[in-house]
Amino acid sequence: PVIDDGYQDQALELLNGHTPMKHYRGGKYSAYEAGTRIPFIVRWPQGIQPCKQQALFSMIDVYASLAALLNHPLTPDSVAPDSRDRLATLLGKDNNECNHYIVQQNLNNTLSIIQGTWKYIEPSDKPAIEYWTRMELGNNTKPQLYNISIDPSETNNVAEAHPETVRALSALLEQVKTGKEKKIK
Repeated sequence: PVIDDGYQDQALELLNGHTPMKHYRGGKYSAYEAGTRIPFIVRWPQGIQPCKQQALFSMIDVYASLAALLNHPLTPDSVAPDSRDRLATLLGKDNNECNHYIVQQNLNNTLSIIQGTWKYIEPSDKPAIEYWTRMELGNNTKPQLYNISIDPSETNNVAEAHPETVRALSALLEQVKTGKEKKIK
């Protein structure tokens, strides 16, 4: 959600107690969950049983997932190179969620990666607050690590308490940036 995007629309003044971010930190443009987490609803009565599923899924992966559904090969490799086949997740048949990850990006190109219950936000010397929205962007000169299953509001940076997780997620993010990560099918 975005409350003040620079328009003179009195969006902030007219909230009347409404909290469009719910309990999440940040907002549009931010590396925090309110800036990156969105619901994704899939309806296909013939192929998917109705259920409510919490799963990691990136909109980037729609391309490869639908190609897999249609049994359409993605060639050459330059076609949707960042899209991964996550059809099993869409169909509610993915039992190996802990091996998947998603990469997120804020307004200043600071990247974060989520794997399992952990979210790592890479260090950044970019501005902490967006000047026109007064929104926290998630930029910090220190690494940030959150267990979003117990701290979905991202209020407690546990990077110092879990240096091995920081190292592992930082390394995975670097592999993704360089294109050397192991492709997960």
